[in-house]
Amino acid sequence: MKTKLNSFEWTILSLMGVILLAGSIGLFLISGKVEEKKTELDTHTRDLTTISGRIHYPSSENMALLKENSKQIEGFIISLKPTLQSSENRLSEIKEIEAVEFKEQLSKTVDDLRALAKAKPVIIPAEFYFGFSRYQKQNPKKKDTVVLGKQLLGVEKMVALLIACGPQKIDSIARSFEEEGEVKKGGALEPEQLKFSSFNHPEGFYTSYPLEVEFVGVTSTLQQFLNEIGKLHYLYVVRSCYMTSLKPVPSRLDELQRQYATLTPTAGTQAVKVPPIVPVLGEEKIKFKVRVDLIEWHGVQEVTTVKEKKS
Repeated sequence: MKTKLNSFEWTILSLMGVILLAGSIGLFLISGKVEEKKTELDTHTRDLTTISGRIHYPSSENMALLKENSKQIEGFIISLKPTLQSSENRLSEIKEIEAVEFKEQLSKTVDDLRALAKAKPVIIPAEFYFGFSRYQKQNPKKKDTVVLGKQLLGVEKMVALLIACGPQKIDSIARSFEEEGEVKKGGALEPEQLKFSSFNHPEGFYTSYPLEVEFVGVTSTLQQFLNEIGKLHYLYVVRSCYMTSLKPVPSRLDELQRQYATLTPTAGTQAVKVPPIVPVLGEEKIKFKVRVDLIEWHGVQEVTTVKEKKS
């Protein structure tokens, strides 16, 4: 016997079917989300386990290393104190002067360096003004004489040392044009102008003035110059050194080995001091371009803590 459903009963059955279908879909979606969240939880648990197994920082080993590095830096600064605090370092003594007086100092410095070069002899270009050619025909502003005076002193000491090292010739000297302010990006530069400007330490410890010299010599010229510049009463930091051999054919390997042997001690001669810099490029003429920073040290301000004040 067949039961005939009326329209109301069909409606109820249809709604129940829809509800069952929606529930099945919802259950399927929820189960997918649960599985996704479970995967995320497993990943985070593995990460936590990995991190927990690592050495916590700063570790005792790292702290010991930092203390050792601090001691080395302190020792380095102590070794520099004779240079930084030398009474013969006159950078901090340079004051603002009249433009005419500065040009007189410049002229005298140029004459002295030309005389040194002639006596060695070292070839320099005609009318060479050691990075200050623009002031042959014009006067500097009075406010610029301080920084110009410091640059002039830095050039004087550096070039006098270079001449003593016996290069064949000095081609050019360049400096940062502090009197012009910061170099504009893409702006044209004068022949003696570097694209760099001076740098002031954020805490006022020092100011650095970029200088650059180009000269021609042999390997020993560069070696002596770089080794001796660290012995001056003025602190120079070598930033870069470019070398171009003027000899079309490179030196033979055995020639380089012989040259190296003359610059370093042989076995059993521990008393012989190894030069800190030993370039081996043969004895052909080489064009060098060396950029240095002249450092004017202002000193470290002592800070008294609250605890020190209370004690």
